[in-house]
Amino acid sequence: MSSTLFDERAKEVMKEMLEMNALVGVMQIVRMEIHDEQQYYICNIWSPLDQITNCDGQAFGGAVFFLLTTAGWSLLSTILFKHRVVLQQTSVEYRKPISGPFLLSKCVIEKDCEENSKISKINNDFIWGKVNVQSKGYSVNSIGDDVDESLIEAESVANIKYHIDT
Repeated sequence: MSSTLFDERAKEVMKEMLEMNALVGVMQIVRMEIHDEQQYYICNIWSPLDQITNCDGQAFGGAVFFLLTTAGWSLLSTILFKHRVVLQQTSVEYRKPISGPFLLSKCVIEKDCEENSKISKINNDFIWGKVNVQSKGYSVNSIGDDVDESLIEAESVANIKYHIDT
């Protein structure tokens, strides 16, 4: 997929998600970015924790689950723009409490990995398949803050399987 086509599709997916966010207030998505970098694809979603926390000031597990899954779905829907991406299975490991004030939900697909080869085959041959991705959740101080994944351990990790249909 060309960089221009990727960027156009990313804008469409982000618009869809933000419009849905207006209808589904619990998502609390305040910013979303989808990028096609040289070595990887990436989706970042920032959400304030003030509306999705428990009495201890930590993010509700259900909200974390939803936002991590949304990051994976948004990234795959951008890459596989001719396909329908459907959640099949998610397991989330909650390693540490997310106490914010913001949650960064991050999905990265490295271009030289086996899953990306599978994604490319599905896209090029216009076939169905199953794709596994991983999304991670981090506490950050403000919208737009990013993390160096080699230095900071994720508070939550979701292993997600999607069914890709034609």
